[in-house]
Amino acid sequence: MMFWSVYIFAALAFSHLLAKFTVKYYPLFTLIFVFLATPAQIDAESMNYSPSTFTFFYNVILEKDFSFRVLRPLMLSLPFSLVIITSIFFIKKRFF
Repeated sequence: MMFWSVYIFAALAFSHLLAKFTVKYYPLFTLIFVFLATPAQIDAESMNYSPSTFTFFYNVILEKDFSFRVLRPLMLSLPFSLVIITSIFFIKKRFF
């Protein structure tokens, strides 16, 4: 659990550093953070989790395993975050 808290803090800091140089800070910050912090199971049998993007690249480069299984949580969380960002944008535009 300690490693995840350090990783989440590092992902927040990295997302902030990349997004602060753009005009649309919050959408880009959210997308980068979701991209970096979405967890996936390392193996189908184990209950160990790791960031899905890094697990995917590790599997492709080092293990020569070309499975998209570890990217499934990312493909669920990215559209969900896009819907949330778009909803907040339209609510702020409509009411504020």
